[in-house]
Order: sequence, then C-alpha cells, then structure tokens
Amino acid sequence: MHAALYLTQRRSVLSLCLLLPPPSLPGTGKYSFSELNATARLTLAEEKHKLEAQLAGIPKMQQRLKQICGELGEDSIHNDKDDA
Repeated sequence: MHAALYLTQRRSVLSLCLLLPPPSLPGTGKYSFSELNATARLTLAEEKHKLEAQLAGIPKMQQRLKQICGELGEDSIHNDKDDA
C-alpha cells in the first residue's frame, strides 16, 4: 500500500506525503497529500541549516573534550568507541 502511495505521489506535483500508522496501531490509519508551501519550506530549510551548523561543530567539540580530559588525566563518559 505504501509503495502505491509513494508512486502516486512521485507522479504528482505534490511535495509532501504524510503517512500515518495503520489502524492496527494507535491512530486512524489515514493518509493525506498536501503541498509544502513556501513558508513551511523556508522554516524547514532554516532548521536544516541550523542543524548542519551544529553538527559541523561536533568534531571540534569532541577534540576539545579529549584535550581537556588529557590535561585533567580523566576519562569522559563521551569517549569515542574508536579510542577505546
């Protein structure tokens, strides 16, 4: 069923397909197609850029934490598994 809905969505001009859980799970099992309007797209794009910027800083934070732990002679609960 999901495959058929996906193919229908791909052939249409719709930008967003929302599938809800089947009736056997909590919920009603309904689905809906709706357009992704400019405001929603802008909001999602802004959130994407913010998350990308935050994720780009993680390696730097991990390196700094490792450096601090080395200076303190302590381990961190967030040690990389590759370092273990």
